[in-house]
Amino acid sequence: MLVDTLSVAAFDPFAYRDEYREKLQERIDARLAGRPITVPSPRGGETAFQDLAEALQASVASAKGHRSRTD
Repeated sequence: MLVDTLSVAAFDPFAYRDEYREKLQERIDARLAGRPITVPSPRGGETAFQDLAEALQASVASAKGHRSRTD
């Protein structure tokens, strides 16, 4: 019943855009036309990993602190 309530009446695939495919097609077209292809740098790179690692360490430390207070 919940699924029926939350689902849309009819799925319209044309209501959505495939941005990945569009960008890939732009690069393919540029390559075929002989234009240089620009490749964006990865998001975050090593910095994002370090931030994630720090966040995970802080979360584990917080959980350990909470658990020791409740034991």
